[in-house]
Amino acid sequence: AGGGGADGADVALARDVHDAWAAERLARFRLAPDVSAMVERVQAAGYRTGVVTNGHADVQRAKIGACGLARLFGERIIVSGEQPRAKPDASIFATALALVGARADETIMVGDSLAADVQGGINAGLLATVWVRADGGGGGADGDGGRLGGPRPSHVVRSVLDLESVLERL
Repeated sequence: AGGGGADGADVALARDVHDAWAAERLARFRLAPDVSAMVERVQAAGYRTGVVTNGHADVQRAKIGACGLARLFGERIIVSGEQPRAKPDASIFATALALVGARADETIMVGDSLAADVQGGINAGLLATVWVRADGGGGGADGDGGRLGGPRPSHVVRSVLDLESVLERL
């Protein structure tokens, strides 16, 4: 007693608690049916789509599987934990462009992070960037929408469901 080390029972309990937490967390990752339908409409209209996400590969792949993104995007999903660089580095976008068979000057980046998604799209020389504001307004949780020197998205939307109206204007 008093050695400060965990015994086998402590380790097993910690593992069980972690596994229960992870399962509960993943159970909550669901793509809304209207978002899935919108992605399917965009794809049916001929747009080549893909996903670029930052994070540890195991964590991101578990979330991708849980929410059904793999069904919509197949192999066209890039996880930064499996790449040499993460967003906003232009190289991860170059990898994604090659994967979907697109050029930067015909590609838009849609994301909720000014620092990673919008700045990354700018760094990669993409046609446009679409910022999905987490707060539904014009500034956002991770930036200022360009007002105070941050990256300036080409378009700002309140919901990813507004993407089709942006595509109509491009």
